[in-house]
Amino acid sequence: MRIIENPQFQQFLNLLLLLVFAHASSSLYLDVPSIISLLFFAMSIEHIVKKNGIPWSAMSTAIGIMLMMTATVWWVYPAALILALLQKRWIRIGRLHVFNPSNFAVVVTITLLPHKAHIVVGQLGNAYWVGIMVLFLALAVLYRVHRWIIPIVFFTFYAAMYYWWLIPLEITMRFEDVLTAWSSVSFLVFSLFMLTDPVTTPRSSFGQVLFASCVATVAVFTDVLWGIRTVHLFEALFITSALATIVRPGLARRERLKAIAISIGAIIVIMTLEFQSPYYFAMDG
Repeated sequence: MRIIENPQFQQFLNLLLLLVFAHASSSLYLDVPSIISLLFFAMSIEHIVKKNGIPWSAMSTAIGIMLMMTATVWWVYPAALILALLQKRWIRIGRLHVFNPSNFAVVVTITLLPHKAHIVVGQLGNAYWVGIMVLFLALAVLYRVHRWIIPIVFFTFYAAMYYWWLIPLEITMRFEDVLTAWSSVSFLVFSLFMLTDPVTTPRSSFGQVLFASCVATVAVFTDVLWGIRTVHLFEALFITSALATIVRPGLARRERLKAIAISIGAIIVIMTLEFQSPYYFAMDG
């Protein structure tokens, strides 16, 4: 009963269901043996590092990577997973890690391996009933962990800034085109699962509103500055998570300096990613 009531277990089951759906619909890049291997690898790494408990969070991280990233060579997936799990131990402010593990893995991996790792957001399709399923599955967990405010604020700010700021600058873009892009199930998974990580988001309602609005603002700002790219959503969450640690209340001077250093590192990663030459993974034989 305790396992069933564990939010991390519920999150894992939700993501596993989505992974199964993606595979059943023949839109997932990985085959079953690869999926099982990565889940087993996630369990093994977490047991080596943590050595206690059932690693539901580690397996959820593995699924997040599989749903949001593809690679041209097999070893990129376990490498990304190692980055995700180790940063939870190494990049910490106080007793909490700074970055959502899946988002960290995706951003850092595509930065370090631009010709081998790539964001892919179409593996769950655009069917409305799947989006509704994702919405209900996510909200059931978000209500329990008190993070339901974040996606609501994020969607509101993101839509408002696109309509009033970005679309007037893009002559060929209509708001209907934006709504179509937002109907992607992968966009919902990012917004409802990756964006709302209880460990890396504020506890207070005001903090959650501020966090979600900042992610939306950074995402739209980078679209205005460098053109509309899917990666900007992941970059926005990455940099906002880092900057949020600087203003975390109750930090000692040493910890706050560490938070500043982490934020500078995050900015360097984002700038490196933005100035990389465009590359299309389909051309990498």
